[in-house]
Amino acid sequence: MPTTLTAYTFDELTPEAQACALDAMPFKDCEYTAEECVDSLRAFAEKVSRSCGVSLKDWSIGSDVGRSFTKWNMEDATRELTGARSFAWIENNIFALVRQSWNIKDKGRKYYRPGVVKACPYTGVCFDEDILDAFRDKDASLTIGERFASIGGRLSRVIEADIEYCNSDEGRRERADCEFEDVLFDENGRKIH
Repeated sequence: MPTTLTAYTFDELTPEAQACALDAMPFKDCEYTAEECVDSLRAFAEKVSRSCGVSLKDWSIGSDVGRSFTKWNMEDATRELTGARSFAWIENNIFALVRQSWNIKDKGRKYYRPGVVKACPYTGVCFDEDILDAFRDKDASLTIGERFASIGGRLSRVIEADIEYCNSDEGRRERADCEFEDVLFDENGRKIH
C-alpha cells in the first residue's frame, strides 16, 4: 500500500524545522577564498620579484596557512630597512608598480585619478588589498622583512574569518538559498531522498 508523504521546500518549513535543516548542513571550508588568496599572493610575488628580486619560496596551503606564506627570499640589507628608508623602498618597489599612470593620454576610464594606487591591482579580487595593507601600515618601526612576514598572517585571518562566517547561523542561512534550492524536506526539516 502506498504511503503519502508531505514534502516542503526550505521556505515552507517552520522556524524549528529550518533550524534542524541548517544544523544538518555540512561544514563549509571556503576553499574558494583560500584559492583566491593564493592567486593574489602568487600574482603579488611575481610582480615584486621582477622589480626588486624579492621572491616567495613557498605558497602551498597546509594546516597552518600563516606559516606557509612567510618564506620570502630577499637581501638582508633590504629585509632590515625601517623608517623613511623602508617607506621609500615600499614606494619604489611596490606601490610604484601599481599606481595609475600620470600620462593623461592613458585615460581609458571614465573616472581617472593619476597617481592613485589601483584597487586590487594583481588579480582584481579584494585579497590583493589585504596583501597591500601590510605595506600601508604607518608603523615606522616595522622592517621590510616583518611586513612581508605579516602577509601570511593577514591572509590566514581572512580565510579563518570566511570559514567562521560561512559556518555561522547567518552564513548557513545565506548558503541555504543555494544549497536547498531543489531540496525537499519532511515536516521536521530532514531531507527527503
